[in-house]
Formats: sequence, C-alpha cells, structure tokens
Amino acid sequence: MKNLITPTGLYIGGQWLQPGDVVPGNVADFDYEKAARKGMLNDTEGAEIRNVQPGEQTVPATAPSTAPDQGEQTYTAEAFGRVQRDHDELHQYLTTAQQKLRETEAQLVQARAAAADPADVAALTEYREVVGELLPATFPSRKVLFDNGYYTLDSVRYADDETLKDLSGIGGSRLAEIRKLAPLTVNEE
Repeated sequence: MKNLITPTGLYIGGQWLQPGDVVPGNVADFDYEKAARKGMLNDTEGAEIRNVQPGEQTVPATAPSTAPDQGEQTYTAEAFGRVQRDHDELHQYLTTAQQKLRETEAQLVQARAAAADPADVAALTEYREVVGELLPATFPSRKVLFDNGYYTLDSVRYADDETLKDLSGIGGSRLAEIRKLAPLTVNEE
C-alpha cells in the first residue's frame, strides 16, 4: 500500500509518526484496517486500506520506516520511554501538590472558623469593662460562688463576710483564702 498518512500520529515499525507523516504500507504484524477504523490512518487517494497479506513483501514490525525523511520528527521507543517517565513524574508531582493544596485549604477553613470575630472581641471587652473581671479558674470555691451568683471579683469584694460564710462550702479558712484574693470593699453609698 502506498499513499498512507496519519492524521493523528501513530506508533508503527518501532517509531512514532507525527500527524501528517507518511506511513509505510508494508510493516508486518501491524493492523492497518484497525488503525483506519480508529481514524489513525488515511489513504491520500481514497483507496481501501487493508492488512498486509502473507506472501507480500514486508518490513519487520520493528524495522525503522523507509519513508523519506522530510524533516518530520520521529521518536524511538527509548525516547518515548523517557518522555513517558517525565510525564509520570510530573503527574505524580501535580497530584501531590493538589493534595497539599486541598489540605492547606481545609486548614485555612478551620482557622477562619476558629478565629475570633473582631466584633465579638470588642463586645467581650466592653462586657468585661461593664461587668468586671470574672473569677479566675483557680479562685477558691469558685463553683460555690458561681452557683450563688458571685461571678466577678467585684461581686465578691462587695459581699460581706457573713453572707459568704452562709454559703454552703465556705467556712472560716476558705473565707480567709477568698479575702486574700478579693479583699472586702465597703460600699460608700
């Protein structure tokens, strides 16, 4: 067969042909009919494309093409292997980079969700200025004081000793610890 070209590129006879390259028509063990059905092979004169028949003069399937070199670029199996390895490495790098990007984006979403809204921070600051500082977590009998409505240092400072002693769980020694941290303040009203 003569007048064969590849519109898509084709691997035949141990080499890669670029789109538009002339395809040798006498390579043994190459399925010309299948390549034509897939649109990878055309006859420039519209002749029927058929496989090489036994007894016809053929070129071994791995022999280089005898097509004239018109400056078209061909690839050897070795060169194609290098290109394929490079492609695989780049694909792996891309996949890894995309995974890291997804993880970083997820971390950013979490950080944004956990970040305090500036308006909330301002409201909390204003609340603390109005209400006062809450009892620290290590404050003696904090739970008892909270359960009885004493949430801030100021509320404990203005409560007299007898009122605090009347609370269940606060005795003389515990009151002494409380007064070291929140001394009694007399209300001058």
